[in-house]
Amino acid sequence: MEKINSLRDAVTRHNRWSRANPDKMTVFVDSGHICFSGDTPSFAYDYTVILFVMDFTGDINEFTIPVMRWLWFNQRDLLMNPEKNKAFKFSTAINDDDSADILFEFPLFERVNVSRNENGDLSWEYLPEPRMPDFSTGATGAAFLLMNPSQRIREVASEHTDPRTGHHIQRYPFRPVFCRNSENCKDGRPGSTPQPATPHTQPEEP
Repeated sequence: MEKINSLRDAVTRHNRWSRANPDKMTVFVDSGHICFSGDTPSFAYDYTVILFVMDFTGDINEFTIPVMRWLWFNQRDLLMNPEKNKAFKFSTAINDDDSADILFEFPLFERVNVSRNENGDLSWEYLPEPRMPDFSTGATGAAFLLMNPSQRIREVASEHTDPRTGHHIQRYPFRPVFCRNSENCKDGRPGSTPQPATPHTQPEEP
């Protein structure tokens, strides 16, 4: 399966601690099942992935943000659906030396296309995740913040007025994108009032 390897690579790339301590982070499949309709030889893996970190001495956000960034490109429905959000779980245990063990757990879905050539031989390929269109100002739904670890997180949000609409906007240090049908995701902060936002071009995954 490709997604678990991609997840490990992405978290390692965006987390200095895991690069220095590769033996302290483990990514594995806890359980899963095969989805198969029988109409074609193609199928899908539906499974739960575990990301386990041992003896970590930093802030949990150093792992949460890279994981969420990876999910945005590879399992976006898990972030955009309030009910599916609940399947994105974590737990921590504080050790005697003030380090912590952290466990992230969430479901993944991975499609495999199986085809047969003219000789009758089977071949397969992992199908990429479908790309969703960007949402412009006025799109149905509230703003969701795609947290970009490459941007410095400022403590104070800057406030300004959109020159095109005249609406007051609070701009946060994360990069906004837009999601549909999310009651708990309003202006990027749970429970806040939805505000108009400037259009955004979806970034490519580094």
